[in-house]
Amino acid sequence: MEQLFLRYLKCSPRRHYLDLQLGLAWQLGERTDMLLFGVALASGFSSHSLLSRKFERQFSISPSELRPTGRRSSTPLHIA
Repeated sequence: MEQLFLRYLKCSPRRHYLDLQLGLAWQLGERTDMLLFGVALASGFSSHSLLSRKFERQFSISPSELRPTGRRSSTPLHIA
């Protein structure tokens, strides 16, 4: 299976899963009022510090920088 991932997605299954987790964390951080701890758990990370490290490495910003201070989301993101 790893060879199929490498051939078609140009990355390992682990890397693909991490990309999915980080993408979800970005959406949750940007579109909801969830606390960082909640974003971390909802996107499959075991802690907010692990999410923060991976997020900053990938996007060169911290998850808390996604939303300006005091901004409240008017439409929460619903994930089915």
